[in-house]
Amino acid sequence: MTPERARAYGAVMRTLRILDPAKLWPSERTRVRAAADRFIFCHSMSHDHEARAAARDLAALSRALVESGRWTQAHVGWFLEDLYACGPECLTGASTEGNDVRRHPASEAPPPSGARKRRASRSGL
Repeated sequence: MTPERARAYGAVMRTLRILDPAKLWPSERTRVRAAADRFIFCHSMSHDHEARAAARDLAALSRALVESGRWTQAHVGWFLEDLYACGPECLTGASTEGNDVRRHPASEAPPPSGARKRRASRSGL
């Protein structure tokens, strides 16, 4: 585990604490926590089928959140960015490739660096 991965894990846990229950239901929170736990202890995605399954589950959850209207694509992308940063380096690039919920529409570009805390507290996410 690296300091960067530990910080990302902390960011995910903080986000889960501040999220409105309507934005992420208890069963969804459990799935996110399980994925973050799996990623933080993962050494290699190619050898950890449970981590790969967690990444697939997050992609499915992300699509459901956007389709339900509870989250925007941009918010899902930011949250996935933090989640994937909990894992090994290959997870941050390879596992998000082709996952269209991570692509930010121009109208919902990610916030400038350092704005995450402010964004989470203001957005009601």
